Amino acid sequence: MCNHLKDHYFASGRGRAKGARYVVISGVTKQAAEQEEKNKRKEDVMYTAMEQLDRVDLSCIKEKMQAIQEADLKERRQERRLKASLEASKSKDLHMLLCGRCQGEICSSEEIKICENQNHIPINRGFYDIVRIERRAKEMTIGVGISKVAKVFCNITFGDGICGHDLGGVQSYKGRMIPTLSASSLIFRSPKGSKQKCKKWMTTPFKIDEIALEDIPQHAICAPI
Repeated sequence: MCNHLKDHYFASGRGRAKGARYVVISGVTKQAAEQEEKNKRKEDVMYTAMEQLDRVDLSCIKEKMQAIQEADLKERRQERRLKASLEASKSKDLHMLLCGRCQGEICSSEEIKICENQNHIPINRGFYDIVRIERRAKEMTIGVGISKVAKVFCNITFGDGICGHDLGGVQSYKGRMIPTLSASSLIFRSPKGSKQKCKKWMTTPFKIDEIALEDIPQHAICAPI
């Protein structure tokens, strides 16, 4: 391997043998020479990193990866146990779901269903009389065959006008336009009248039944958005 390399700017080679010298003879500009020196320093750092990587004990890396995977598995098991515990403690009593701003009634806990363990769909017949649906300027893809196409706002009279609180959205799901509600946009009223807010559906105080896939079309939006 070459022990001494002289080159002009735009050098394509390097002196890589031990003790080799790299000399830049640049007839262009001072900036060009400085840039080439910076490139040389970056290359030196890269080769140093590669040499250090060659000295790494791969068995040590494997042990660390296994420890990370085991910790991740343990965390997921704990999450499943917590979810099961929360579900077991939930009430079957009828709760009312209220708008988070005007506190008008949106639907009852019996009129909200969960689809594929993630989307919460209101099925009460009067739902479309108390909301306003506005199409998004741009659809947002959130999964295979699923995209957010519109927003759902409260259309209940509040004060001197209309509430307008953001309640959730409309998703295009298997060719159907399905309204969904966001837990963080609602207030939950118990049969005794106490109220509480929940950031996630998982922490609501009542159980939510699953909706069968074949029942979804009858609750889809029929009119064009």
